[in-house]
Amino acid sequence: MTDEEIESTYFPGTVPVLPDPTEAHLESLRFTDDGWESTLQGVLFVIAGSAQQPDPECLHLAKLVINRFAEVEASSKQLARTFMHDEGSWSVDAIDFAEQAGAKQCDFLVDMSFSPKDGSNKYGYTSFAACFAVTEGSAPGKANFHVKKYVVEFV
Repeated sequence: MTDEEIESTYFPGTVPVLPDPTEAHLESLRFTDDGWESTLQGVLFVIAGSAQQPDPECLHLAKLVINRFAEVEASSKQLARTFMHDEGSWSVDAIDFAEQAGAKQCDFLVDMSFSPKDGSNKYGYTSFAACFAVTEGSAPGKANFHVKKYVVEFV
């Protein structure tokens, strides 16, 4: 079952279908201790930079990811499903282009959470992340996103 099927079957009416984020959402970036942040359709985007401005390369990468958000989200969730034996639904909570991504040695990191079908909180202290590498695409200005690794941590 897809996440959407699970949510509509077991949690009808509780999860609104929101449009994917767009580049315009990055106009509301604010500087925090973690970097430049913006919450777009419930997903926190964290971009590296100085107190004066976001890092231009990270900001450009964030825009590329936002323009292909559905693809990145689907790849992340599909990867997570291959490692999870329990049934349930996945949510993308944050996409990091800053310190967390650097610590995991990837270009960007997709933080996810898992809601088991049984409604329990048994994964409430578990962090799931898909780490992506970015390579130059075949056409100028295009980029390819490749899953580099999958990280599960207990927090």
